[in-house]
Amino acid sequence: MIYYVVIPTLLTFAPWLVVRYMLATKESRSVTYRQAIPYLWTAAVLWVVALSLPVVPINNQTESFGIHFTGGIVACILFYFAAKAYGWRFSIWWYAPVVLYFFASGLGVANELFELFLNQTGIVVADVHQNDTWWDLTANTLGAATAFLCSKSVRYLTETRQTKTVK
Repeated sequence: MIYYVVIPTLLTFAPWLVVRYMLATKESRSVTYRQAIPYLWTAAVLWVVALSLPVVPINNQTESFGIHFTGGIVACILFYFAAKAYGWRFSIWWYAPVVLYFFASGLGVANELFELFLNQTGIVVADVHQNDTWWDLTANTLGAATAFLCSKSVRYLTETRQTKTVK
């Protein structure tokens, strides 16, 4: 229930509320919810789709690699939303992937702390291996890196195609 309803609802509204009201800047106050919809709804739908995919264990230490990989993709989508909302421009090529790494890692750690809270309070009890956290953080990083590289590739191919049609 928490993973199917609460998290997608948070993904749909919380990032926009944060950039618009809680951590607002002059630029972020001008971001309308209509501008946020493509990012936030995509993240929420992707999260629900990831929960519906079959579990494929990659080894005996984790069964949640796929969902956390998708969580990394969701983190990348939220990173692009934050970059748009705050007007982030990265002047050197490696700045964006480094900021994305820390962004995705921060969200991954927050998720692991949330899992710990749910386990310790008994709200949701999961049979977790002691190395599960490391696999989850690895999956987050790989998911974010994959999404970042795919988005850069699509952007490059689109720009190349547009340049060829202009000439």
